[in-house]
Amino acid sequence: MGALAINQNPKELIPQDLFREDLYYRISEITIGISPFRDCDIGGLILAWHLLVKYAKQQGRAFIGLTDDASEAIGPYS
Repeated sequence: MGALAINQNPKELIPQDLFREDLYYRISEITIGISPFRDCDIGGLILAWHLLVKYAKQQGRAFIGLTDDASEAIGPYS
């Protein structure tokens, strides 16, 4: 059985023997609908904040925030 990417529908993979049917029915009990990241207007800013906070912590530094210029530069990529 190969790897399952998150952009594939497991139910469609069952007939091809690429996903176990019993496992599908166990995990399909709970469905969480999440919009694609690309549909989030501020997705790029959220990602930038997350990464900057994470790596600031790793380096023992404080993350104060993004400048207005940085936020505007990231905006079009959100």
